[in-house]
This record gives sequence, C-alpha cells and structure tokens, in this order.
Amino acid sequence: MSLAYKNDTYNYNGEYEMGSLNKFARTERRLSAKKQALDDMKNEYDLIEQQTFRTYKENIQYMLLDQTSTIKTCREWLNMLSKNQDADGNKLDKRKKYKEKETYDWYIDYIKKLLDIEYMNDVKFIDFNFGQATNIQFEYKEHNWYLEIPHIKAIKLDEYRNYGGSVFKLALMHNDTEYSCSWSQFGSTYEEDELRDIMTQGIEKYCN
Repeated sequence: MSLAYKNDTYNYNGEYEMGSLNKFARTERRLSAKKQALDDMKNEYDLIEQQTFRTYKENIQYMLLDQTSTIKTCREWLNMLSKNQDADGNKLDKRKKYKEKETYDWYIDYIKKLLDIEYMNDVKFIDFNFGQATNIQFEYKEHNWYLEIPHIKAIKLDEYRNYGGSVFKLALMHNDTEYSCSWSQFGSTYEEDELRDIMTQGIEKYCN
C-alpha cells in the first residue's frame, strides 16, 4: 500500500497501488509471451538454416576442382620449383619425371580448359579462410586473376551464416596490379561449365 496526499490529508491508497501492480503484471505477461514467441521463431529459423546448410553440403560437388590432396601436391611442386629441390633434397633433374609435376600439370590444364585460356603464368595456390577455400592466382593477358575454389566439406556453419550460399560458389576475381589489395569479383557460379562464359566476359571487360 502507498501513502497518497489528497485534499490536504494523507490516506493509504491501496486501490491505486493494486491497480498499478495489475497493469504491470499484465504488461509483463504480454512481454513474456512475445519473448517466448520470438524464441520459438528463432529456434525454428535455426533449424531451417541448419537444414539448408546441410542441403548445400550434400548436393554441391566440384568433382575435379575440389580436391584437397591434389591441391596439396600442386603446392608441393611449386615449393620444389622455388627451391630447385625434390622431396628428398636433391637438385631437380629435367630428365626425371616427378609425380608432383604430373599432378600439377594435369590440374592446371584442367583449369585452363574450364576457363578457355591458353596459359596461366605466375601461378600461386593461396589458402583462404583457414582451409575453407583455395584461391588459385595467376597472370593472363598482363592482368591478375584468381579462381576461388570452395572446399565444400570444410565450410563451417558460421561462414554460411555470415555470407549465405555464396560461400559454396566458384568465384572469379580480377586485379589490375599485382600488389593491390583491391580485387573485384566479376562472376560466381555453382556450375563448373559456366566458368568459361564468366571468364570470357571478364576478359572482354578488363582486357579490351
């Protein structure tokens, strides 16, 4: 109960206090109900999001591009070239066949066919986002490009939550200068066969 001042006298106004408390209680109940409804919607959203994420992972495959063991072997060959040494520390012999070189040549030839380009110079294999993708950077027609290959099995749910379905797409990027950080994405796709058309459009845009 509260002591209320009215008509120059003080009186206990229990009715006023109880009426206010009832209003507070009703408001709290409404707020609690809304919060529960929001929590239920959030839980439903999370379940649908996780289901969609699993659907992406189960249905998207880049059979020949998304091969972590092949990419690892390609990196090993580039490292051997930079040191001019084989895996045992011996000087590279031009007359000898190296499995690392054969794997590298096959993989690069496959990418050249996908992009419909004649060559790829200064090739680099760059790990992206803690192993969730690999960027294959190269020079073509005096411009710098890279093909981003997502590693479907390695992509984490948090990455999908931040960027949506784009994290599962193959992407092509362009950069005018070697040392610039300003890369521009000019196309992305879920289909390897579409890379040729995207690359053709990029060459027309940046090289002509």
